[in-house]
Amino acid sequence: STLAKVGPANPRELASIARTTALLEPIVKASSGSFHMIGDSTFPRLTSISENGTRSGRTWLGLIDRNASLLSGINRIPIFAGMLGLVLLMFAVSLVWFREGR
Repeated sequence: STLAKVGPANPRELASIARTTALLEPIVKASSGSFHMIGDSTFPRLTSISENGTRSGRTWLGLIDRNASLLSGINRIPIFAGMLGLVLLMFAVSLVWFREGR
């Protein structure tokens, strides 16, 4: 068997894979954000905050509520309702099997 690699042998994104905050620090400071390394402890709790609220804490991250969408309700409709779903599924499989055999 043969293995072929397309592209450079040492791509830029894999040249330095040590975790660091140095590259993103200016962007995070400008947006009043914070860094949380999730490999060392539990994942920070996510919570909704207002536009001018504190954006992060020691154990939580705030997501700004911009009212970009509104969920007005959830309706649940079962895809396969009991025996009717089973009959329809069996009919579809039989139809495909019949069609394939022709």
